[in-house]
Amino acid sequence: MDCIQQLHEGAMRCAADYLNRESELIDYLQKLGEKRAFIRYGFPSLFKYAVECLKLSDSKAYELISIARKSKEVPELKRAISQG
Repeated sequence: MDCIQQLHEGAMRCAADYLNRESELIDYLQKLGEKRAFIRYGFPSLFKYAVECLKLSDSKAYELISIARKSKEVPELKRAISQG
């Protein structure tokens, strides 16, 4: 196997893992938001928790929290995310 093929396969594995972990993080954010668990750690909002504690960028935190909230309203969205 050549170097380019190895890079490609490594990138494919990493991307698959990233998508799985992103789906898992959306699920955690949904549950943290429902329980308002971020308050226990001194954060006034789930967004602040995601940015300051989880070290997500503002845009990524907003995106994932929006998806977490919308997937509660639309169960098909949550299924689609978990299936990749």
